[in-house]
Amino acid sequence: RPAPRRQARPGPAPQQDPRGKGQSAAKPVWRMVAAALALVEVVGLVVLVLSPPFQVNDVAVSGARHVSPQQVVEAAGLQTGSSIFTVNGATVRQRLDSTVWIRSSQVTSQLPGRVEITVDEWQPVAVFQPRQGGAVFLDERGDVLGPAGGGAAALPKIQGPTSNLGAGHRAIDPRLLTPLVNVARGLPDLMGQHVVAFQLDRCWNLVMVAGKGWRAMFGRMLTPDDYASLQPKVAALTALRTQVRFDDPSLYVNLMNPSAPAVGHGQDLPPAPTPSPTPSASASHPPSPSGSASPSPSPSPSPRPSPSPTASGIAQCA
Repeated sequence: RPAPRRQARPGPAPQQDPRGKGQSAAKPVWRMVAAALALVEVVGLVVLVLSPPFQVNDVAVSGARHVSPQQVVEAAGLQTGSSIFTVNGATVRQRLDSTVWIRSSQVTSQLPGRVEITVDEWQPVAVFQPRQGGAVFLDERGDVLGPAGGGAAALPKIQGPTSNLGAGHRAIDPRLLTPLVNVARGLPDLMGQHVVAFQLDRCWNLVMVAGKGWRAMFGRMLTPDDYASLQPKVAALTALRTQVRFDDPSLYVNLMNPSAPAVGHGQDLPPAPTPSPTPSASASHPPSPSGSASPSPSPSPSPRPSPSPTASGIAQCA
């Protein structure tokens, strides 16, 4: 006979902690409170950023001479009424430094709404007179800064073969510009006369016109070797100052061969061969100095500037 089964008595039901139910109910409440506080902080920050006391209301510009403060502010992209907290100094500097006249800049923000901009401008070192168009200022890189204005008379003048140069375009290689500027600055001490102009014809033959009208012919200036030849040629010119009276406007000095410079007068100049005409060139071209190193008399050094040398143009001048 099977033994009777014992039925287990049900034990007492587990008691729930009353605090757990309260904590579970409190969690959504605290989350909602935290979200509300975060939203309040964001709204407060937006209100603070956009509030009138922190809007840009004063932009101070210093160091600008050739550009106006208003032009600097426009180039910086700053707008009156924008938040001082949104002014990014690096971005503003990048905008300013990409403009033609500005070499470098510094931008600082001051609470509540002031921005200070200090600019360092490129300085004109020469005046370039193109074949067509008005005279322009050049900086030390040979780049066009803008139309020549006040102070142009005190700078070296270069007459060149290029046309209608806009701001930012390179008019002349800086490796040629630098020695030309140095010659213009040093000639008064070396020879007691100033440089009226440097002339570059369509073949880039260089002629210097001095204050008393005489001319120095340096030959072709197209390559770094040509640029480097200027120093010995100028030395050969200054060595002649005790042997030649540089007060005759018809005088010329051919320095294409600096070891044997040739001195002559304008009436001795033979006619120069005329380069092949180009569509943009005039029907007749004024004479230009020969590119050879021979000390024979050179052509007239007062050429009319012509188009810049291209591969075909240089070939025609060879």
